[in-house]
Amino acid sequence: MSDDHRGSAQKAHRGSKLRELFALARHVPLMPAVSTDVVEYGDRTPGDALTVFVHGYLATGGVLRPLGEYLGAQGVARRQVHFTFAPTGSLADHARKLDAIIRSAQRGDGPVRIVGHSLGGLVARYYRQVLGRPVERLVCIATPHRGVPRASAFRALPLVDELAPGSSTLALLEATRPRLAQTDVTCVIATHDTLVSAADSAHLEGARNVRVHGVGHLAVLFERETWDHVADALAPR
Repeated sequence: MSDDHRGSAQKAHRGSKLRELFALARHVPLMPAVSTDVVEYGDRTPGDALTVFVHGYLATGGVLRPLGEYLGAQGVARRQVHFTFAPTGSLADHARKLDAIIRSAQRGDGPVRIVGHSLGGLVARYYRQVLGRPVERLVCIATPHRGVPRASAFRALPLVDELAPGSSTLALLEATRPRLAQTDVTCVIATHDTLVSAADSAHLEGARNVRVHGVGHLAVLFERETWDHVADALAPR
């Protein structure tokens, strides 16, 4: 690598760290905005899709509300609900709770679409692949499909243990991955994510994989480019 390229890479890394700090500052005040009420944008029409937002570890449904508001204004998520779960239990527990939320919020036979950040993407995959529930569209943002290496140091925490590479839960999701064949899957990958490797973990074979450059694990949630990728993934085909 030339000195110019090395300098550019270091500058990009510093910039991504700064954006991650700003994202954390934005993240915190959104945390208390927790509600499982259905939010509707525009007039209700028969067969409207239900878009469900599932947050990551140590967060709440509130952190995905800016994205939800943008998608609602764009008309691609007219009916939506934000699921919140505790950082305890297991993926199976949270997938079953997600199932209950969706059953309560769904009206008629409209399709279900799920947008999950980080761990939320794995909860959504468990819901689709293991519980066998129908999902028309699935968007995974910075989701560790192959695990988080640093989770191996915290395996005493059951939910974190499931995120460790080689866990039985990740093996189950990989074994049942063919069940995603009937679901339109998009993965949004943050190129400067220091928690979830862009090359090794956030990429999912068979999905539409798109990259957002210069941002990390949290900052990717607040990027207009991310929002546009998600809007495109949910838009009518």
